[in-house]
Amino acid sequence: LRPKHSLRPQSVAQLRPMLLGQSPPSRGTPPIAARSGREATPSARSIAQRWIAVAAVVAVDERTAFEALEFIDVKYEELNAVFTPEEALAEINRAIELDPLSLIINTDKGRILYFAHRYDDAIRQLQETLKMDADFGTAHNILGWCYAEKGMYDQAVAEMQRSMELGLTGSLPLSRIGYAYARAGKRDEALKILDQLEQRSKQSFISPYSFAAVYAALGERDQAFSLLQRGIDEGATGQSFMKVDPVFDSLHSDPRFADLMRRVGLPQ
Repeated sequence: LRPKHSLRPQSVAQLRPMLLGQSPPSRGTPPIAARSGREATPSARSIAQRWIAVAAVVAVDERTAFEALEFIDVKYEELNAVFTPEEALAEINRAIELDPLSLIINTDKGRILYFAHRYDDAIRQLQETLKMDADFGTAHNILGWCYAEKGMYDQAVAEMQRSMELGLTGSLPLSRIGYAYARAGKRDEALKILDQLEQRSKQSFISPYSFAAVYAALGERDQAFSLLQRGIDEGATGQSFMKVDPVFDSLHSDPRFADLMRRVGLPQ
């Protein structure tokens, strides 16, 4: 499910007049406001309701939270369980229209283009995103993914290392660095990354998906399939991307891959 509109935080005190058809307070006027004192437009009222929904979540006291909750009226529409690349791009373009300056939405468009194997388009999208904020780690990370698939391994590693320097946490950036090393024929470096992931897994959960990506690039199919199977059994993150993630393209011709797709519930 997805809310039909995005949410932005704002105080209940500021937004109440918009819902009641009055002018907003003089301080902190929202972007769309009923300044004339006339009845608030449906658009303005809808935006106010969305902000109040978030205000309820971040409210500093219980009374403010319940006051905000009285105004929440968020309608949901059902989304397909599986999107084609074209459908996914249509949805993300719609999101960008609603929030064109969102770094994560613009980055997600690059991610979708990457999963669609449109690497040049993805690179352009992510480079444009980084023009908005050169320090957005997630965009650097996915840009590295794209460079790896283009055979630009040094640039790929540099981008993913930069994402980690900027504070991107989790095993995925490190795993993809290992993948890039493996694709570049730097087996020793890839194995060192696997060792780092193994050490991290002793302190916190690391998805088998992260290990499998490196083993697939090393050509160790049996190990990759074993890890992907374990990930499905454990309900680990990432499994729903197996079919479209380029890191597993080399496994598609193996009959075991179709069996994995069946177990995950994805079209084969």
